[in-house]
Amino acid sequence: MARAKDPKTIAQWQSHLKNQPRSGLTVEKYCQREGIVTGTFYAWKRRFKEREFAPAPRRRKLAGKAEQHQSGRSKRVRGFVQVPLPISPMIEVRFADGTLLSLPPGNLEALSTTLRTLQAAQLEGAVND
Repeated sequence: MARAKDPKTIAQWQSHLKNQPRSGLTVEKYCQREGIVTGTFYAWKRRFKEREFAPAPRRRKLAGKAEQHQSGRSKRVRGFVQVPLPISPMIEVRFADGTLLSLPPGNLEALSTTLRTLQAAQLEGAVND
């Protein structure tokens, strides 16, 4: 289940995602100007694309008329039916240098291995300093 986000934060990111292309700057330059971590910008862009925080679509009248089935019992409306797609939550680890590591929650072994490897590298770097 996706975590609930602060509506102000969501609105801020909607604004950033709308303003970046308008600025004429690359994502990297825009993020630098706004003091945003580039990985965070792309993570929010993905979230909106996946409709995690997208506003609910407006209901529109469907084209066509309801038509009676031959049985006379049920009605069918011509048009499109919106089918909600499940959103896979991701485990995200953001490092001090801005690096973002995203893994599906079903792959905890990969997360554990990655964190142990990073910890070992950090300890090795501390010993070599």
